Amino acid sequence: MSDSNFTQQHVFIVGEDSLFDEGVTNLLAQQTDLLLSHAKFSDERVFLDTIKQELPDVILVCESGSLDAARILDLVSSQTMLRRLLLVVIIVIRLHNNVIDVYERPKIVAGKINFKPRRIIAQTENDLLNIVSRKYTS
Repeated sequence: MSDSNFTQQHVFIVGEDSLFDEGVTNLLAQQTDLLLSHAKFSDERVFLDTIKQELPDVILVCESGSLDAARILDLVSSQTMLRRLLLVVIIVIRLHNNVIDVYERPKIVAGKINFKPRRIIAQTENDLLNIVSRKYTS
């Protein structure tokens, strides 16, 4: 394993196995050097276990169809995920618009993580690439 793998940012892409998820995954794979993994969201327990196992730096939620980003935020803000999530950036992108929600540095309120997103309106694919690569300034 090369030294670059130790500093490589790990992005865990969550979706519904749609063309949208696949397109986002392919875009990131072709345009970045991020370590990518992808999972279909189907079972909450499996999802949480996978997050605990993979320990990503970024969780990228591709919201389309029936996938509900609010439910995913509720799951990852549970007590079992509390410590780990303080280090994770959660990014939500949607098929139906170009608004990207970036959840980082959450606050703990009454033992629960309180998320407040930074909303970014993406104008180009580079905006998404920069946000996921954590190179976005604004």
